Amino acid sequence: MVDTSGEAETFATVRARMQSELKAITEETTAQGGGNVLLVSHGAAYGGFLAF
Repeated sequence: MVDTSGEAETFATVRARMQSELKAITEETTAQGGGNVLLVSHGAAYGGFLAF
């Protein structure tokens, strides 16, 4: 399926956004003394992130 609207993100864009957010979460958690973090998303996002 091709996005004809031009609004869909590429895998590279999704991965970069996820990396940025994960870094921010890691830094914030570390600044608060560490601990566990629960991340919730869908399989396609995780799959795309881990595929590269």
